Amino acid sequence: MKTSQHPSIPQIKPDEESALVGIGTTVMLKQPMANNEANIHGVIYALETADDVYYTSVILANGHDIGRFTPFEMETTFDIVGHTQLEYDFTTVAQLQKDYAAGLLDVGFTGSNQ
Repeated sequence: MKTSQHPSIPQIKPDEESALVGIGTTVMLKQPMANNEANIHGVIYALETADDVYYTSVILANGHDIGRFTPFEMETTFDIVGHTQLEYDFTTVAQLQKDYAAGLLDVGFTGSNQ
């Protein structure tokens, strides 16, 4: 798998520090959302642009593909935990679920390799 980084990802500011968000960034859900408890870890697996808006897609450690978020939504929904060496080239939701089941995204949930 390879990284599909967007050339110009907007910055968010967790805990007074700027963090560039990209594929493999580990995040933590701030509040309960969509039947997921607060503080569950997730990993950014895809970045895209639509109508000049950047979107970040997140899968949680429990396998829930929680959706895609604008920079403002990322800032209000997640805390940045760390950056990993995870490289992922998102193709389909079905493939994402297979890769999750095979453990290919596990490093993203721990925030290791920061």
